[in-house]
Amino acid sequence: MNFCGACGAPLQPGAAFCMHCGAPIPRFTTVDTGAPAAAPSPAPAQTWPPLTPPFSPQMQAPPIGPGYWPGQPYAALPTKKKSPLLVVAIVIVALVVVVSLAAAVYVLTSAKAHIVSITKMGLDGNGNMTFDLQFAIEGASIGVDKLHLHLRAFENGVQYGSGIYFWNQDALSVGTHTWGLHIAVDPNNPSAFTYRFTLEVNGSVVEQTTVT
Repeated sequence: MNFCGACGAPLQPGAAFCMHCGAPIPRFTTVDTGAPAAAPSPAPAQTWPPLTPPFSPQMQAPPIGPGYWPGQPYAALPTKKKSPLLVVAIVIVALVVVVSLAAAVYVLTSAKAHIVSITKMGLDGNGNMTFDLQFAIEGASIGVDKLHLHLRAFENGVQYGSGIYFWNQDALSVGTHTWGLHIAVDPNNPSAFTYRFTLEVNGSVVEQTTVT
């Protein structure tokens, strides 16, 4: 008896196809030895996934570069954020620098005055003690009627007279200026007098000194 070479089933005499699996029967005659034909070897089991090279010609390797690891992407490192305290500290330092610069500019450009010297000239014919006062202007000019000098005379510590002088002719430019002053005293007792000079600029006292 003949057997199917595909599935091993017995074949009907003269059949062109296997009645069991439908495989065609080759056109040759086999000798019936009376012994059963050996069963065909089973087809090798299919494996999954197929054993193919990691990168076959039909496959394209993933890109290699920032954000990739061979075969799979990886997460980029997070960006380090600045501490809020650091930002606040930077802002405070910047404000301090700006305020300091503004104060320095104001000090350098604001008008200032100070007494350079006071010369006692003596009594005049009207019973007044006279003085030549020299003062200096720095930083910027002083406007009309913005520089005042308050002069007081004291006899044995008691105020005898006073006068306020205003520079109201024109603006005082930067530099040194001389002012002639006088104040009433007792001409019979001038040695008992002391004199206090108070210099004001823009309504603020900038210097005060006493002369005997």
